[in-house]
Amino acid sequence: NTPMVYLDIIRLLRDSNLEEEALMELTAARSKYPREQSFIIEELNIYISRKDYDLARSNLRLAIEGDSTNEALWHSLGAILSTIAEEDPEISYAKYEDEIVMAYEKAIEIKPDFFDPNFNLAAHYYNKAAFAKNSTNDLWKPRMSSQEKTILENMEREAQQNFESALIYFKAAHDINPSDIETIRTLRDIYTITKQEELRVEMDALLKTL
Repeated sequence: NTPMVYLDIIRLLRDSNLEEEALMELTAARSKYPREQSFIIEELNIYISRKDYDLARSNLRLAIEGDSTNEALWHSLGAILSTIAEEDPEISYAKYEDEIVMAYEKAIEIKPDFFDPNFNLAAHYYNKAAFAKNSTNDLWKPRMSSQEKTILENMEREAQQNFESALIYFKAAHDINPSDIETIRTLRDIYTITKQEELRVEMDALLKTL
């Protein structure tokens, strides 16, 4: 009748692929120890393994209430929200965007040298920039009205701002892990798009050494 005994039982059940029984034990354990972080995390792991992301998100928020200085929890919240937004075509990504960015920023604030949230936040801004850039290409035509030109200029400005934001976090990710190939490739792509030739050449040279 202690938290650790419950935890041992729950983990034994999970190791035996008895997740429903493990969840039943967790329900009993949480009723006695509602703020016990180890139970919240164990339940979270089950929900993630089952791809029940809505329940995982609820558990993460509860875990963060109990430990708001845990960078891994904040990063996981950002990742879960990104997964929810990407997997459900009926949900607009913009619905979760502010919370996703906030979660990654919080993880970085707590642990600046945490690679994953730096990379994921960089990818978020890069994808936004690429979408805006592609949209400008689709909109361009030889003869445009003043209104169309204004829309195009705003989208180009948005793309540029997002590429600059992506660069901040990709550079941070590169500093944390200088040998990560995906980071180097994306930096090279951004330098190509933004016409920073010297830096593009530097990334190309670095790729050849890896």
